[in-house]
Amino acid sequence: MQLLVILLVAVVLGHEGLGSAAAPLGNLPWWLPWMAAWGPVLVLVIVQEAAVRVCLSRLQHGGGHRLVATTDRLLRRTPWIALATLAIAVYLFGWLDAVRALTGRAILLDELLAILPVLVVVAAAWWSWHPIERRLREASLVRRLDLGLPIVAMPNRAAYVLQQVRIHLLLLLVPVLLAVGLSELVGHLLGRWLPDRPPWADGAASFAAIVVVFVGAPGLIRLVLDVRPLPPGAIRDDLEEVCAVHRVRMAELLLWNTGGSVINAAVIGLVRLLRYVLLSDALLDSMSRNQLRAVMAHEVGHVRLRHMIWLGLSLVSAIAGAAIVVDLAVWLAAGSRNTEGTMLLPAWADAVSVPVSAVLALAVFGFVSRRFERQADAFAVAHLSRAEQLGADGDGEPRVTPTAVESMCSALEAVAQLNNVDPERRSWRHGSIRWRQQALVALLGCPLARLPIDRQVRMINAASAAIVVLVAAATVVGTWAE
Repeated sequence: MQLLVILLVAVVLGHEGLGSAAAPLGNLPWWLPWMAAWGPVLVLVIVQEAAVRVCLSRLQHGGGHRLVATTDRLLRRTPWIALATLAIAVYLFGWLDAVRALTGRAILLDELLAILPVLVVVAAAWWSWHPIERRLREASLVRRLDLGLPIVAMPNRAAYVLQQVRIHLLLLLVPVLLAVGLSELVGHLLGRWLPDRPPWADGAASFAAIVVVFVGAPGLIRLVLDVRPLPPGAIRDDLEEVCAVHRVRMAELLLWNTGGSVINAAVIGLVRLLRYVLLSDALLDSMSRNQLRAVMAHEVGHVRLRHMIWLGLSLVSAIAGAAIVVDLAVWLAAGSRNTEGTMLLPAWADAVSVPVSAVLALAVFGFVSRRFERQADAFAVAHLSRAEQLGADGDGEPRVTPTAVESMCSALEAVAQLNNVDPERRSWRHGSIRWRQQALVALLGCPLARLPIDRQVRMINAASAAIVVLVAAATVVGTWAE
């Protein structure tokens, strides 16, 4: 869902970068962009509801268990179909221009209305899925009782949809939209107060606004999610000990109330005063203390290894590198030079380079993010191995132990089982559970000071930093030359 949110906003913002290349169909009847945006939504909502009704009918007659998985896959894919149809509506039918004809250039309002069709499809999918989710929870009651896990009442449909929206959409969408809105506001104010500003001022001010939002966004976590401080006790003591060992300071450890529907943990925030660790209620209820230590060490690893900062640098380098490569390829295929020798791109270049560059950049970002997850897993295993061997006799250097690997692998397995997720299912940012488990098993016996994933990540970080420095230097030189 994170990738969907990012691409959803990128589709709308990318319209600005294409300029005249957007909406190539020209003047259209006023109603056609609205039909292009909302017609597919109506079809997808009907298809989702029909698929769920067929699945429920089969379940009532004692069958349809495979159909549940098929329906789940369908409902996970319909938002992507909606995103594709929205892109067509924006770039071919001028959907964003039609929205602005109604709202004007009100800050953030036009973007919100433009992305609304996809959000409706996502919310409708959860609305339709609710009866199946209730059946799945009822079917797991005996297993939960056998495991001694708490039984949580299933929320009604409206509460369930709101819960899913808060967890899967608002957690990322709110800071992204705030960044977009603040960037627009800064640009508007600069245009009014500094009409003779240098050409780089808008970009610099927008970048500063985005940084401010993403540094301060964790402070909004209590408004977006149902969280409260983790109560004192043995579990909190264990988790704080992990932080203390690695000298990582948190503003607070937060208990994330999901009604038992989500088993997950996350660290949010770049600075200590606004850095939180979220631990879902189901996670704390279902895992052993050693598994919880492993999960906490994983989250601490993200902070200790500065993954959020390096992810930002890798994204910037991926965008810049992809844009340069694609523009060069377009120029080699159809470009030219003017009398001064300057490279000239064809008029249609932006229509090709923007989406292709975005796809390449996101592919690189996903690759880097998955390696960071593996490094955080390895960090957790190293933490447990080091604690296990502390004070033990032995002349050799500390190595990864079977107990540490088993604790982290079993924690990942519990996440998959209790979230009803296939361990083989791939994730753009995290990779599959099975892939991560196999990587952990491969670490058995490795020296803690020389883990292979650490070397791989160092190479990735060095490449990202080098690209950012080179692009920044080229930009500064180009600005001075002008």
